[in-house]
Amino acid sequence: MFGKFVGIDLDSSKIKVCVIDRKFRRTELQRLYEIDRSSDSETISDLLFDKLNQESVKTDVSVSIPSSPVSLRVLSFPFKDMNKIDQVYNFELENVSTLNVEDKTHSYHLIEGRDGADALVCMFKKDEIRNIINMFEQGGVNPRVVTFSPFALDVLSDSLDLPRPFLLVSIGQFTTNFILFTENGVSRVRSSGFGLESAISKYSSISNRSYGEAQNSVRRGFIDSEDKNMYQSFSPLFGEIKKTIKFFEFNLKRSIEKIMLSGEVALLPGMVSAVEIETKRQVSLVSIPELGGNSASYLNSYALALYGSRMGKGKLNFRKEEFLFRSQDEELKKAFLIPALLFCLLIFMMLFRNGISYVRLSSRANALEKQIKSNVRDIFPEVKVIPKPVDFMQSQVSKIGQELDLVKGIESGKTPLDIIRNISLSIPRKPRVILNEIGFIDDLSLRLKGTSKSYDGIARVEQSLTDSGFFQNVIRQSTGSGVNKIKFELSLEVK
Repeated sequence: MFGKFVGIDLDSSKIKVCVIDRKFRRTELQRLYEIDRSSDSETISDLLFDKLNQESVKTDVSVSIPSSPVSLRVLSFPFKDMNKIDQVYNFELENVSTLNVEDKTHSYHLIEGRDGADALVCMFKKDEIRNIINMFEQGGVNPRVVTFSPFALDVLSDSLDLPRPFLLVSIGQFTTNFILFTENGVSRVRSSGFGLESAISKYSSISNRSYGEAQNSVRRGFIDSEDKNMYQSFSPLFGEIKKTIKFFEFNLKRSIEKIMLSGEVALLPGMVSAVEIETKRQVSLVSIPELGGNSASYLNSYALALYGSRMGKGKLNFRKEEFLFRSQDEELKKAFLIPALLFCLLIFMMLFRNGISYVRLSSRANALEKQIKSNVRDIFPEVKVIPKPVDFMQSQVSKIGQELDLVKGIESGKTPLDIIRNISLSIPRKPRVILNEIGFIDDLSLRLKGTSKSYDGIARVEQSLTDSGFFQNVIRQSTGSGVNKIKFELSLEVK
């Protein structure tokens, strides 16, 4: 999908909004927003509406559900055909799921392997999906994509420069998600209900401090080595990370040596070192070139925007069945879809018919041209190269036509042979006169050119032609002297 698309991450102390502009050849990061959700005067939907209204975006929105899913499953198929997978997906899910799915909805993210494909199935309660959609619709926004952020991170697989496999731990406000990256991108996902809120609550409980005091202490991070409460507050997280690593290594039959951290919690002072000590693995903060220093905070929202703009088959989206995405623009498109398709079909049929006619006529024209070339070669064998036989033949016919017109156009009824015979009879034998050229000017006019040894001979020729009774208006046009002869030119008309 081209144009602006917005990704919204709700699992943070402040709502993270990312705006991208997807063009034909590249995708540009437009803006990053941070919306404070602690305002009492405005609801979340109102806060989001103000920002999205500035972007003129109402439907091209991708949002992630902030809570943990009811179930995460992996369905393996010995084939990659999307149509086949769609046909058997529900049956396979029923076979492996012990949950009552009547009040739940599910979708899957497809991973293609060498010999088949894995469908990473994610399941939520329908009420959670409905609440998210209603919250946005109250602010006049109709999100096109409702998904789960760990699967959206697959679009950033090429931007995460670490040897595979590695584990990405995304620690949010309410949940922590564990994403395993292999050579095929996101391969496995786990989710835990432990988040920043859980750590603050536990710190408050074990230290007997208020929630606000505990929050301030947690946000200072692990800088105070004497603060044992900090390690105890995050011990459930450390335990989940170690358990997840063992689980993924068992499935992969390979060791996981590197861990990436993302989310606001990852930015707590000393957090990277604490995880490194607990897991005995190499740990680093996530880094995306496009996001720079904002990578840890805006990773999910950026991935959601990209994932939503590329939504299609094999992508996880809960806007299906009763939650199917509909908008006024979509309904308008549907209203014009059938007429537009019929019009396109009509144009196609016209082009198809004209194309067939063109091919047929072109073949016929080529055959005729070959036949004409063969005939021309038979008539004019002395001509070696005839690039355009039709034009050559037409020029030859035109020349012959001009000559025939000249012969046929003599209105006196006298043939050229009659005229030549009378000229021969009219010219006296003495003194000797030689005619070099007899030319027809038009239907009745002639021109004679010749030589004589004397002017008297020329005068006698003029007089003889006049007295013949066959010619009239015999006029001497020019005379000129030569070596031992006089050149002359006479014009005359046939009676």
